[in-house]
Amino acid sequence: MKEIFAKGQTCPIPVIWTKNAYDQGERHIRTEVDNAIACENLRRFATHLGGHYDVETIQGGFAVTLQFGDAVACPACELMELPTTGTHGVFCTKEVLGSGDDQLGANLMAMFFYTLAASDNPPAAICLMNGGVWLATENDQVKAHLQTLLDRGVEVLVCGTCLNFFGLENPVGQVSNMYEIVSKLEGCSKVMSL
Repeated sequence: MKEIFAKGQTCPIPVIWTKNAYDQGERHIRTEVDNAIACENLRRFATHLGGHYDVETIQGGFAVTLQFGDAVACPACELMELPTTGTHGVFCTKEVLGSGDDQLGANLMAMFFYTLAASDNPPAAICLMNGGVWLATENDQVKAHLQTLLDRGVEVLVCGTCLNFFGLENPVGQVSNMYEIVSKLEGCSKVMSL
């Protein structure tokens, strides 16, 4: 059995670590987490792949045991899969995800890009404008995730006008312009806007 210690890790890291083990051929996985949300996310992951799960309360949290057979995911689950890699884009215009609390929003944005970098279906392009350019220049966590995406062949386009306005330099990705960004997004089958 593969054991994963993910206590103290925020969503979606426990699921991604578990998925990585699954992708490497592990079919009996025990993941320790410290919150109920991570348990639910692991349950959904197991269910999606037709696996079984069991949750045990342990000191400081929970141990979620997942067991998978050789069966392929159910046909209904396959319908939920995202389209082929490279058909969608991400358009980001701010440093935080959502509204409410900026610290929470910054953490969510970092987790969004972490999840995107670990995805089996990375986008064709990520376009950063206005406040979004700070992610490619000043946010070390997001910069690392953007670099991972670049290494996987994802285009990262960063608005040059926005960089100049904020006095920022050396972004992860390619300094670009409005025409190129609009053209790139028009070529995508769908666009996630943040």
